[in-house]
Amino acid sequence: MCNYLSSSTENLTIHKVEASSSQSVLENHELSCTVVSVPSVKSHLHISPQILPFALNSKVPEIYHGEPLIDRKSIFQAHCARVSTRGEVSLFISTLLTDRKVATATHNILAWRISSKEADCDDDGETHAGGRLLHLLTLSGIENVAVMVSRWYGGIQLGPDRFKHINNVARLLLTEHKFLSNTSDISNNNVTGHQKKHKHDKKKKK
Repeated sequence: MCNYLSSSTENLTIHKVEASSSQSVLENHELSCTVVSVPSVKSHLHISPQILPFALNSKVPEIYHGEPLIDRKSIFQAHCARVSTRGEVSLFISTLLTDRKVATATHNILAWRISSKEADCDDDGETHAGGRLLHLLTLSGIENVAVMVSRWYGGIQLGPDRFKHINNVARLLLTEHKFLSNTSDISNNNVTGHQKKHKHDKKKKK
């Protein structure tokens, strides 16, 4: 069974890589000062954020860890941090991946939003999950936040429930640390319910 990250905010040591391997990764990703987004979660397993142009002088943000949720042997755990630059987003990812359990998770779904014009996500192999997580941040209107949900696959397919769990553990952690208010109405179920009601009203008008 996984040894999960504690819910404390203690920062982890950043993993450093050899200059030669870092250089090759940089060349492969064609990174430069004009890069709009940050490298993928998988890329951070082989690259040190300190060598990225946009991460220079950035500091590791304080990271919060949520309680794990278990469903049919699959385990979901959220992590989040306040970020104000892409460099801090990159350090957030890299710091989390120094934990072996997180680094070997089946998926590490990521979404970050600094502003309405500066945001991105990464499915990390869980198709559409990153986009749904970013949608959660966008609907809430919160900025300067990065959130990652680690999933350890338990061998049983969960279908659409996996998306519900990913967003729910993220929402709970964001609410706990005051990124979201308790009254925020941003669940997928509420959106779907609103859409159904709207369609029903249209039928009545006809």
